[in-house]
Amino acid sequence: MENIQEAVKQMFRRVGGWRVSLFVMLMAFMVTVVRGLVTWNTVSCLVAFEATYGFLAFVLGVVCLRNWRRTGFLLSHVGLLVVIVYGAIGSREIKRMKMTVGTEEVQSWASDYDHPERYSQPGFSILLNGFSISTHSSDISVFSQDGKEILRTVVTVNSPVEVDGWKICQMGYEEKVYEKEYGEEDSSEGGVFSKNYFSKLQLVRDPWQPCALLGITMLFFGGLWLLVTTLLRARKDLHGSSLYVFSSLAITLFIAVCMFYPPLWRKQLMPVLRSPWFAPHIALYIYCYAVLTTATIMAVGQFFFRDMKRREVWQKMVDLFVGIGIAVMTLGMLIGAIWAKDAWGLYWSWDAKETWAAATWLLYLFFLHARKGKRIAYPWAAGLLTLALCCLQMCWWGVNYLPSAQESLHVYDV
Repeated sequence: MENIQEAVKQMFRRVGGWRVSLFVMLMAFMVTVVRGLVTWNTVSCLVAFEATYGFLAFVLGVVCLRNWRRTGFLLSHVGLLVVIVYGAIGSREIKRMKMTVGTEEVQSWASDYDHPERYSQPGFSILLNGFSISTHSSDISVFSQDGKEILRTVVTVNSPVEVDGWKICQMGYEEKVYEKEYGEEDSSEGGVFSKNYFSKLQLVRDPWQPCALLGITMLFFGGLWLLVTTLLRARKDLHGSSLYVFSSLAITLFIAVCMFYPPLWRKQLMPVLRSPWFAPHIALYIYCYAVLTTATIMAVGQFFFRDMKRREVWQKMVDLFVGIGIAVMTLGMLIGAIWAKDAWGLYWSWDAKETWAAATWLLYLFFLHARKGKRIAYPWAAGLLTLALCCLQMCWWGVNYLPSAQESLHVYDV
């Protein structure tokens, strides 16, 4: 019996050790990159992806058990564990259907999102009274199965309506084609509802939503904890001149990106971007991009110093800045997930943009864990940051040119 207990303890020590943790993070990064590059139609690819993330969840569970007294540590690690469990189990319970409703028509059938040839009834019917193209909003009436009107409301992008456990989300529209003599003038400008459109709605039922909210909340506070503790450590360890150099570089990059990022200067944003989550999501991501780019420049630049003490100071700065950047990136990603829930009914759908965001996040996490206790030497660390910066650029704009992103909801200019 004692031998069995000792064997279990040894297994937990090894599985919860830093070597296994780094290995599983690297594997998760690699399968995520593959998923971001290709369309996953084969069973073997899906099995490899799910098995890797399942092993990651197991390692996370062991690590959490070994560090159960560390509050800040548990917030981020248990939060990620809950999110992965939600993605693995809860996502299988999510029902998604698409419904196209013509103006002044009643529609009671919807097609399965993954299998469009399969139709079923959600338990209610929808009448489209009118559609506004300027705001992408539908004036709908919802009827029960016996024909009684349940409610009349307006569904807009970023403002879904809930009916009998279903969230009704506005996804798009199609214009009706009439003969000229029967054509109607488009009166949708200014929010006036027009009579010549088909509205594309998505119906989503998510019974595991409380689980997702729990994981997101824990991850959010875990990200804040990492940000605060890293800033306090930076204030303690860094000299004033070094901090000035970093601040100048990061702020310069932040201002430059803000000046040249097109969506921030458009007078009229498209409807899906008119959300209270848009400004914090974009601002946090631009800031973390500036910080992480600065960290990469400094990681490469320190090799030009002959003074080893100066090199060590810059290396310490880079490690701290990556901690700040990954904390801010985590907050921005979680805000984006909440925004996606409002806009499309799902927190995460492994859209091409989301996939590359996850890959970039995992690689920076790998760096953060690898540099703790200086488990990898600095030449390797600088190369790792350079690779991470390439992934970050792919996540930001490179993904728009991938075949896997042609159906992406994040490619707004297409």
